[in-house]
Amino acid sequence: MEKTLQIQIPKGFKIEDFDINSGIIKFTTESIIERIKSIDDAINELGEDDEDVKALRVIENLSIPKHIISQLQSIIIAKALNEVWVPDWNDSSQYKYFPYFDMESSSAGGFVCNDYGSRGTYAAVGSRLCFKSRELAEYAGKQFKDIYEEYYVIK
Repeated sequence: MEKTLQIQIPKGFKIEDFDINSGIIKFTTESIIERIKSIDDAINELGEDDEDVKALRVIENLSIPKHIISQLQSIIIAKALNEVWVPDWNDSSQYKYFPYFDMESSSAGGFVCNDYGSRGTYAAVGSRLCFKSRELAEYAGKQFKDIYEEYYVIK
């Protein structure tokens, strides 16, 4: 008689190896960049009970301008990619990163990612849109370019 065992893979993990003879399963952590490829992935990471996800669900069904929706989407993306990290604005030694875009023209027809992080220069960016690492800021700026462009650019 054949028996089946089902296990639920914990969130943030993936199967690295499975030995059929011993039944041993090796898990490895899956990086947040591997898990978040779309706005839906970011929403799933946070869960439907998250306050920003709830707000998005409400405004998605209203006659709200797309740039307002994309602002909330960018907040959700940053929150999901940062996992539990929240910037501490009282700690000047804590680096905070954000995607930086080169608009290239007044029409922003060439909206492109140029550089990331402030490296000690002044930057006016909301704390909800900061990232805990340069890698995450760069990834968000490239992976979610369309969402950022909708938010930042008047078309």
